[in-house]
Amino acid sequence: MNRNNDWIITISAILTSIIGLVALLSTSITTTGEVLWQGTFLKQIIFVVIGLVIYWAISKFDYTYFKHIQVAGIIYIAVLLLLIITLIWGTTVNAAKRWLVIAGFQIQPSEFAKIAIIILTASILQLKNRYNQYLLAGISFLPALLMAILIYVQPHGSMAIILMALWFLTVFTCLDKQLFNLLISISAFAVFAGIVAIFFNLTLFGVISLLVGLFVTVLNFAIHQRFRKFIVIAFGIIVSAGLVFGVLWNSVLWKSVIFQHQKDRIVAFINPEETASAEGFNVDQAKVAIGSGQIFGKGFGYGTQSKLHFLPEFQTDFIFASYCEEFGLVGAMILLILLATLVYRILYHSLKLKGSFEASVLLVLGLKILIEIFINIGTNTGIIPATGIPLPLVSAGGSITITTFLALGIIQSIINGKVDNSLILD
Repeated sequence: MNRNNDWIITISAILTSIIGLVALLSTSITTTGEVLWQGTFLKQIIFVVIGLVIYWAISKFDYTYFKHIQVAGIIYIAVLLLLIITLIWGTTVNAAKRWLVIAGFQIQPSEFAKIAIIILTASILQLKNRYNQYLLAGISFLPALLMAILIYVQPHGSMAIILMALWFLTVFTCLDKQLFNLLISISAFAVFAGIVAIFFNLTLFGVISLLVGLFVTVLNFAIHQRFRKFIVIAFGIIVSAGLVFGVLWNSVLWKSVIFQHQKDRIVAFINPEETASAEGFNVDQAKVAIGSGQIFGKGFGYGTQSKLHFLPEFQTDFIFASYCEEFGLVGAMILLILLATLVYRILYHSLKLKGSFEASVLLVLGLKILIEIFINIGTNTGIIPATGIPLPLVSAGGSITITTFLALGIIQSIINGKVDNSLILD
């Protein structure tokens, strides 16, 4: 690889993948002691090897090609076609059509959509020296929304939300006047969330959120005198949007747009004691698995929650709970340290780079991995509603493994091309 390669990222990724393979191997041991080598474990080894090859190849690739709107557009169209093909000819699993079967392997195009949107949005915003940046942000919203809709109807609501969040983060990091944008974003989110919370009868949270939003809006109004008219208009739009969403939620969205399994997850999260849904049971079993691991765990291959199938999806969505049961708090801390190191190094380099495209892509790809980690572990521990988001480099799955290594390859390519040697060594 290039001499500027950040070996901390490389080593962290490899060690995390090894932990994932160990966790999968332990769950492949049956109650009779038989090891199921030929199943998920063997496939995951293949995915990790393919991922490492892609990581190495992309890290040597000239990332500047991604800056061209033509290249980014081709990548976007290719992934968009895969999403459309998935809806038509995809494989249905648990009432969801999210996968294409190619040569016996399941591919989930929505995972690739996240990287495609980051690259396309960043490339569009590179034209801000020639065109109005807010106009470009609006233009970039349309392809992101189209992909999000195609993903949502699979259905995969959490993935659609993550996709739009990554679009927003990419736009935010590419725009000028970061303090202004940050304050606008905080006030918009707080006001919108506050109004919606009141509609959900979460009055205390709603009032506090509204007060925070109002305070930040006033602060922004005082600091940026040139943009006072825009701030007032934006505040009015957000208030109106919150009111419209609140009304539509009860009358239309909850009844006609939100899928039943999504309703079950929301209800199970808000009122876990009052629901008997599978989502509530799954999270409860994950908590039991994590707690039963205690300090050092039950040992390799001795996890009862997964062996007896009390813990669902123990090789994908709830792999963290399965791992904690067998390796305990010590094993969990080792895994979390590796993941934290990986994300830290990515964010560290993003702060060292100058140039909108490089800094934005590096930062948002790092945040993508961080978001996936937070959501998966948050689901396992019950702090957020259950979602079908795997743990990067740990959960079984070809798409998440390959796309994570692909993202890391792009990150290394940017580091190789833009970062000075001294930054790698400090």
